[in-house]
Amino acid sequence: MKNINKIEKPHSFSYDLHRLNLELQSAVLTFTESISGSFLSIGTGTFIIFSTRGSLQNAGDQSVRLLDSLALITDLPANIGIGYGDSSLAAEENARLALLHAQNYNSNTAFSVENNGTVNGPLNGSQSISFEFRNEDEVFGEKLKECGVSITSFNKIMSVQRNLGKHTITAFDVADWLKMTERNARRLLNNLTNAGIAKIVGQEAPATRGRPRNIYQVGLDYFPNIDV
Repeated sequence: MKNINKIEKPHSFSYDLHRLNLELQSAVLTFTESISGSFLSIGTGTFIIFSTRGSLQNAGDQSVRLLDSLALITDLPANIGIGYGDSSLAAEENARLALLHAQNYNSNTAFSVENNGTVNGPLNGSQSISFEFRNEDEVFGEKLKECGVSITSFNKIMSVQRNLGKHTITAFDVADWLKMTERNARRLLNNLTNAGIAKIVGQEAPATRGRPRNIYQVGLDYFPNIDV
């Protein structure tokens, strides 16, 4: 739960904070029981749940169920991070990373991180993407660094382009899927274009009045065999 500690201001509110945390803990306990797991409270409004991959076969639906339960208790924003790993430590590290992606994306969303580092999310949305935050190509990594685009941002854009199924993308698409401003999306695409990693292949008229939008093709020239 985000911003829960902001409740803890005047002394008289401390009891309300404890009551709220107990209600949240009860909801998390009920959910944990439903997936035959165990949970640990690591601070006010923050919990770690341990379970098996088999118990989370429908992680998207299950995360929606938990987020809905929490929303009935408080209107404070909540996020869920699900991590998979060969050990409980690796799974916990991936869960923390998934939670960070969820918090950076939007309130009341869930993300997951696989054993191999693939990030999936939002699990509870129609615009779900899969991307990696790692890069094993040092030359390409340096090229991205020079143009001011992180490997995570690049992989997110590539995932959106794949999901659109048309081998092209616009700044509007990136902004809509990745929940950023269109100006920021345009900056990323222009930086990739200037670096030769993307190219402008056309223009389209916006639904409302305004300048035509550039249509980009990302990664296909730099990675001719990439799966799109």
